[in-house]
Amino acid sequence: MDLAELSARKEFLGAEFLLWLWYRAEEFDGAFTIDGGHVELGFDDQLVLESDLQEAEQSRLKGGAPAYSPEAHKALQVGKRVRRAKLRLLKGEREWAFLFDATTFHTSGVKLPAVLSEHDDDRFFERMYLIEELDGAIHTLYRQFLELRLGDRWDTEHAAIKHWIAAPTADEP
Repeated sequence: MDLAELSARKEFLGAEFLLWLWYRAEEFDGAFTIDGGHVELGFDDQLVLESDLQEAEQSRLKGGAPAYSPEAHKALQVGKRVRRAKLRLLKGEREWAFLFDATTFHTSGVKLPAVLSEHDDDRFFERMYLIEELDGAIHTLYRQFLELRLGDRWDTEHAAIKHWIAAPTADEP
């Protein structure tokens, strides 16, 4: 099996990771513990859901908070998977915003917290530190997801996620 085929067989993990983050953002206010500290992760103003059966069938939601819209919830209920989402990560007073692609695990459009240094060299190193901090947070969250996904508690978590998806939205009876 070549690397491309192996990668394609594991591609579902990115969509499951984003779905798990979405579930945690809604049901647990996006609260996570990273390196002994608390962070909050939330979904922002862009969300792309895609059908596994037909790649051309996408739901692209923008503006406001699309992850909390009835359209996004319906897309999950008909079996679409999260492919891309704009996320916000808050750690203390710092906030990052970025687009995360579940297929490639790439981040783009990263908005860093304000840089406090005044000298150009210091500003550069501070920005690199902030990028590394975001990268570390994403890796830690993914590691937490994989530990859960591959562990004994996944059946319980998976059932809770399925229940969350099946639950009616606020505008449904």
